[in-house]
Amino acid sequence: MTPPTFDDCLTAPLHFSRAIQPHGALLVVNPGGAIIGASANAGRWLHVPETELEGARWHALFPQTPLPPAPTCTTIPVSAPVLHALHLNGQALVVAHRTLKVGTLLEFEQVTYCTEELAYSNAARMAICMAELPDCNNEQAAAECLMRHIAEVTGFDRTMLLQFLPDWHGAVVAEQCKPGITGYLHQHFPANDIPENARALYRLKHQRLIADACAEPVPILSTHPEPFDLTYSELRAVHPAHIQYMRNMGIRTAFSVSIVVNGTLWGLITCHNLQPATLSFAKRLLCEQLASATALHMAGLARLAHATARHTHQLVRTQVKQALQTGGTSPETLKNSLQDIALQFNAQGAWARVRGQTVLWGVLPSSRRLKRLRSWLARHVAPDLAVFHTHEIPAQLRDDTELVRHASGLLLIRINANVTLLLLRSEQQEHIDWAGEQQHVKPETHRQKLSPRTSFAVWREQVKGQAWPWTATDIEAAHDLRTALVELIDYLALEHKSLTDPLTGLGNRNLLQQRFDALQSNSGKEARAALLLIDLDNFKPINDTLGHAAGDDLLVQIANRLRSLVRTEDTLVRLGGDEFAVVLKRISTAKQVQDLGERLVQALAEPYTLNDTQVTLSASVGAALFPQHARTGQSLVHHADMAMYQVKRRGRNGFMLYSASESGSAQSAPDTTGTA
Repeated sequence: MTPPTFDDCLTAPLHFSRAIQPHGALLVVNPGGAIIGASANAGRWLHVPETELEGARWHALFPQTPLPPAPTCTTIPVSAPVLHALHLNGQALVVAHRTLKVGTLLEFEQVTYCTEELAYSNAARMAICMAELPDCNNEQAAAECLMRHIAEVTGFDRTMLLQFLPDWHGAVVAEQCKPGITGYLHQHFPANDIPENARALYRLKHQRLIADACAEPVPILSTHPEPFDLTYSELRAVHPAHIQYMRNMGIRTAFSVSIVVNGTLWGLITCHNLQPATLSFAKRLLCEQLASATALHMAGLARLAHATARHTHQLVRTQVKQALQTGGTSPETLKNSLQDIALQFNAQGAWARVRGQTVLWGVLPSSRRLKRLRSWLARHVAPDLAVFHTHEIPAQLRDDTELVRHASGLLLIRINANVTLLLLRSEQQEHIDWAGEQQHVKPETHRQKLSPRTSFAVWREQVKGQAWPWTATDIEAAHDLRTALVELIDYLALEHKSLTDPLTGLGNRNLLQQRFDALQSNSGKEARAALLLIDLDNFKPINDTLGHAAGDDLLVQIANRLRSLVRTEDTLVRLGGDEFAVVLKRISTAKQVQDLGERLVQALAEPYTLNDTQVTLSASVGAALFPQHARTGQSLVHHADMAMYQVKRRGRNGFMLYSASESGSAQSAPDTTGTA
């Protein structure tokens, strides 16, 4: 195997370090018990001549001390090692025991504490932390609680809570410093300060001590052909770039504890001491256990917050679906629904295109700027991408101050070819205080190596063209909203088909029955309605003479005329053949019905053009009022039908409103029983 390159801190395989820190010693023992690797100081630590270590067997060197047993659970890698107390050649040591692919990793440090007293102290510390965590109702509060306890355990000069942000730069969101120690509260550290290769180790090894930045590393001597994997090592040496970084900050000892929540590196508790300081194995593991317990609590809080957000999104989706099912695609319904969606996603503006209708809500750029934005989306977002989001204005649009101000955050949701939603978040200008001026180094650029900056003085950067980022919950909810609306559109399409006359596009008898059901379930002004039945006079001769195609054309023309005469809130249906019906909602007087009926008769009597031939026909129209004349749909049809046949008996081509005196007393009594 080619020895790994450690030149560049950004790309170096840090876990394959060939050295350790000098505050301990290391041995690697193969499954047969032979030593195949040892730090150069191991002989001095273990009081064994260095020449006798290489290839020696453990039981031959330490016949009175068995090799510490391997951990019982070896299938799942865990951060914390198994600790054993050993007495070797008259000295008390603690050994951290880990299993490697090639054997056993043993790391030795001196015992500097009373075991029983420390165990009692650690248990008490854990109990106090566990008692405080339930009162922490958000993730940062829990992490701050952890930070305070670790500060007390370590006693270091400065303890910081560093939270990783979406681009992996870190922000100091809390700290605890001894008097006279400079703090970094609210300052940001660029992502390259802890590059991805280092973060990967922090996700696996949850605590890391750098005992002295000025101490020389100790090489590992090995007979094995490949370097040892020191991912979980306690003593692994530090990359020279990070050593220089610590020196530039003026610190000698650093200790970090990972906060890993649901498998993600949420942040670090970072402790600094200006002078070399010791921190025992036991205290380090206590800090790791405190962090693990805190991370479990934070994971629970995160799941609760996620579940709560999902629930509120679901409530809004249900509300929008119900509104669209009852109100259809009326401008008012669409605007109200768009507002509900935008507010739920914390958007300041929203644009939608629904079957040719444009719907706007909130604070938006001008129509010309919106057109430019939509044009950019059409060119740069793949047509098969259902959901697209960004919290930073695209580079091609940065010259447009209006778009920057109102549309730095974009969430595009494509429902189908006819329905699109675009949610906008306004720009959130902010100042970021960096701990020293940033170095913009890309990991893939090997020509430029990362070198530690020499100054950590505050460097202020103004961030423009960015909005509050869309969260993972937002994106999940966007996909769920799209799914719900696709299902609703499909359902409404099927429902529309079942309620629509295929020839004219008007409603059919099913729709008429729906309207009757709605009338009977309502009360008050909403339930005051009228039914007009329209029967075409002399349609059959035209149909027989000119053919069925011409007859169908005539029916379509008649349907269009009827549409032009009724309100959008009214219901127009074709009952079949040459019969039509109109349900008028919210009528106040019978004269309204009379006026419409007469207009219908007059309009339908105007000539029609069929195959370059003009034809005329007339219509007989009868009407009845709900609930004055009838209280069920069936009776309403019966009474309107009676009025219509009164028109036909009088010579057709006219209108009549149902009247008891015209229809005979036996048939005209208001109906109060039965169902539609």
